[in-house]
Amino acid sequence: MAVASVAAGDFEARLGRMEATAKAEPKNASIRFEIGRMLHWEGSLGRKEVGDPAVKWLCEVLKLQPTNAFARALIGSSMTLQARDASFPPNRLRLAKAGIAEMDAAVRAAPEDPNVRFTRASNNLHLPALFKRADVVKADFAWLDEQVRRHGAELGTEFCQWTFCFHGLAKKKMGDPAAALALWAEGVKLDPKSDAARRMRKECRCDLP
Repeated sequence: MAVASVAAGDFEARLGRMEATAKAEPKNASIRFEIGRMLHWEGSLGRKEVGDPAVKWLCEVLKLQPTNAFARALIGSSMTLQARDASFPPNRLRLAKAGIAEMDAAVRAAPEDPNVRFTRASNNLHLPALFKRADVVKADFAWLDEQVRRHGAELGTEFCQWTFCFHGLAKKKMGDPAAALALWAEGVKLDPKSDAARRMRKECRCDLP
């Protein structure tokens, strides 16, 4: 699921250690995936210039594990980070479209994988309206909400909380703040001290349990 954000100095040190391990173990797909996922998460939180290395490491995962749909979804999402950071408008559009195509392909390959669906939903939520992804976001979060309620114990508290968090953001963006607040209140109760709970309290700008 998510990985905790770290301060700049700690991030560079941690990344350096992980990259050293990856270079020493060229067939280690797991460490490559963790590097790519960490870079992607940091980029989603606003860190610049991590899209390129995220795509690089995650593509190495696919070379070792061609059917890894989660890695493919993260590649697509990371490509939209590349688009965000690109300075030339045509490049931004090209990268965003390519990233969307990768995420859609990942979901087609593994439609029942919650991580894949969450990656697409939480990414597409933030895309400009010109890409017409609102229906995709709505459908993904409806499916994820059902999974969280039926299989929450298996998915884990962290996954469930971030699903409530981003589903609430989607509801808010679609003009339903009451539904957003209800989702955030429900999500915070799962673990009031988590990073996701702090994010939900920040988003609602009100007191939650």
